[in-house]
Amino acid sequence: MNARPFTGALIALLGSAGMPAFAAEADALAARTASYYAGGLDTPLQKIRTGAALIETCKKRFRSKCSKWHRQAADRAHFTLEYLDALTLFAPQPAATVRPAATLASYTDVVAQLDAINGEIRDAARVYDHALFTRYEATLTACPPENLAQYRESLEGLQQLDVRAFGAFSSGGDDESSRAAAALAATSAEECAAVRDFGELLMTMMSAKLEPWRRGPDAVPGPDATRSIANEFLFEVATELEVTVHPDERARFDEIAQRVHDSEPAAPKKSGFHLSW
Repeated sequence: MNARPFTGALIALLGSAGMPAFAAEADALAARTASYYAGGLDTPLQKIRTGAALIETCKKRFRSKCSKWHRQAADRAHFTLEYLDALTLFAPQPAATVRPAATLASYTDVVAQLDAINGEIRDAARVYDHALFTRYEATLTACPPENLAQYRESLEGLQQLDVRAFGAFSSGGDDESSRAAAALAATSAEECAAVRDFGELLMTMMSAKLEPWRRGPDAVPGPDATRSIANEFLFEVATELEVTVHPDERARFDEIAQRVHDSEPAAPKKSGFHLSW
């Protein structure tokens, strides 16, 4: 598999300084591009919010009974919630729809609920991966680059790696393809370039996410590491979508991530932003 076409060239979506009308048009283009790739990402993010609320009980009611790992995760959960609140493109669900931590009677219940929500996050993340692949494939069809065959080969390789890492997803593929095609039906040349290039950025990020599964069976991450990798990818994509529309917000996300990094009790992983418990 060769993922080299996905070189991560972030598109210049904003207009030139001193040209307000062009800048406004570019802002609208950025919002449309983000909207195309953002659909469905709110579902796994909301489930991560539920997980963070659940693990926080190990900072409060059940702290004396929780494992050391869960207590450490509980101490960092407020960073996850703060980060989610900063993602204005993905508004939180009403409190009534979030699984209430107050109903948990024991630490055993906490563990059972966390196991359940971890499974839901994994499933929702897999659905979103499938949507990203489908949307980018539709983009390549509607807005083909010069070396289309190479791009499609790379995309297919990433899809195969994703199935190896996170399992297959087969339901709803035709519906997603139809929605993606409809969204691109009247795309201008400028919008074509923007959507295709931002998709290239996302596929570059996807390639980095799947790198461990290229190294052979002996290097495949365990379940906890796999979940952490999947969760981190969701936050990275959400952040790129957010700052595409609101570029001045990147410093805020960097500041939250730095505080997470500084709070780590042990040497941080690649990003220092842990999202599993």
